[in-house]
Amino acid sequence: MTYSEFISPGRLTLASLVLLTLGVLSFVRSGHEATLATTQKTATAQVLKTYTTRTNSSGQTTSRLQCAYRFTVDDKPYSGSGCLAQNPHESATSLLLDGATGVQQFSATVYYDPNDPTTNSLTEYAARSGYDNRLGVLFVGLGIVLMVFVLLGMLRSPAVAVGAPAPETASASIPAMPEGSNPDGDHFLEDLDRSLRGEGPKG
Repeated sequence: MTYSEFISPGRLTLASLVLLTLGVLSFVRSGHEATLATTQKTATAQVLKTYTTRTNSSGQTTSRLQCAYRFTVDDKPYSGSGCLAQNPHESATSLLLDGATGVQQFSATVYYDPNDPTTNSLTEYAARSGYDNRLGVLFVGLGIVLMVFVLLGMLRSPAVAVGAPAPETASASIPAMPEGSNPDGDHFLEDLDRSLRGEGPKG
């Protein structure tokens, strides 16, 4: 696939529509989280954080972080998954950079929907709403930029009129040489002049 095919108007239009759709979904999610921020309740959750390190055949080491937590509301157990950007002790990023492995367990505040505690998060919903709102602005902005590129490309491309007569070629304007003329001879110009005046070739 060539570069021009990759950035064809059809592909750019599709990418623009995908970005716009993602932006709208982010705005919808942000609005829902903003509503939850006004009614959210808190509880203490027990977080289980697991670090695993794997080395592939080429010798490259990758670290994986997984988090799960449990909490109770009205003596009913609930669970969730997701890691804090920064736990009460140290940031998860720094632990990964230090090559930390194994299992860690600590307490953290969980935020949940009082009408449905299965909707919960270790991050406040106001912060989640702000993040998703910024994400929606980014997606919509990129989608609009791509759409503008598509429209500019369509305006700059030459329009072909349907049913327009084909342009005359230069050969169509040159009269046919009369029979008996010799274009390779010494009298070519003279015979051509005579043919243009409607006279026959000179004998």
